[in-house]
This record gives sequence, C-alpha cells and structure tokens, in this order.
Amino acid sequence: MAPTYVADVVIHAPAAQVVDRLGGPLPGTLTDQPDGTCRWLAPPDTPEWHALRLASIGLPFEVSGPPEQAAHLRSTAALFQAATAGPARQDGAAAPGAA
Repeated sequence: MAPTYVADVVIHAPAAQVVDRLGGPLPGTLTDQPDGTCRWLAPPDTPEWHALRLASIGLPFEVSGPPEQAAHLRSTAALFQAATAGPARQDGAAAPGAA
C-alpha cells in the first residue's frame, strides 16, 4: 500500500469559495484565515490523491507540508510542462507555430 500523509495547504481564497467550487466540503478541516485565505488540513491520503483534489479546486495554493506532497506536485508539474511543450524537432529548431 502506498504511504499516506496529512496535507497542510493554504488556499488563496475563502473557505466558502473553495466549497462552492467543489460543490461540497473537502475532507478534513478547512479554516478561514484573517488574510482572506483558508487553511486545509487534509486527512491522511496519498500525495496523488491530495494533488487531484487541489487541481480540482482550480485556485492558487501553497503546500506547507509534508515535503512528500510538495515533491509530488513538482514532479507532476514537470510532466504537464513537458506534455505542453510541443513536439521536439530532431534538428533542434522550434516546431512550426511554437512560441
């Protein structure tokens, strides 16, 4: 079984907006912060599952912990970056229409 972790995430929106985006509450604890953000203390789950939940929110966020969650998001971001870079050309030139 894959290791699970408690995630600690600051989402850059009020809790009500997060709940509205998801159509219901997140598992764990979602607490409004005085600066207009909210803190999500997620129950133990895999970094992959936490990443899916965070992506579905569609709002900026910062991972406070654990380091395994941050590492997973970095590797996932690299996969998506590579997938959208466009086709590579063997001559090293940019593909037609690439910026």
